[in-house]
Amino acid sequence: MPSRSDGTPLVVGEAMVAGVPVVVCAGGLPDQVIHRRTGLVVDPEDPEALAAALVSLLLAPDEARQLGEAGRAQAARFPHAALVDRMEEVYREAHQPAAGPPDDRASPPSA
Repeated sequence: MPSRSDGTPLVVGEAMVAGVPVVVCAGGLPDQVIHRRTGLVVDPEDPEALAAALVSLLLAPDEARQLGEAGRAQAARFPHAALVDRMEEVYREAHQPAAGPPDDRASPPSA
């Protein structure tokens, strides 16, 4: 995932659930991917590092398999349904009107 700005793209979690080793750029993704434990994390400004990480997985299938299995275990700790539930909760909370003193301008003027 060579993105510089995606916070938590679904494709990374989907790959991890499938046991596919992932290579991501630093940003929001290191919250999902722990370098050399559940995938590889590279500097988003270093395309050579991204290429080297991808090639390293091709040349070391045992390491790739190990990272894929660790990624699958990591992803299982954060099921998609729980993520959706939490996002809905955050949106509901954000949509609630702010609690505060009543707005006197909303009442009709007294005669």
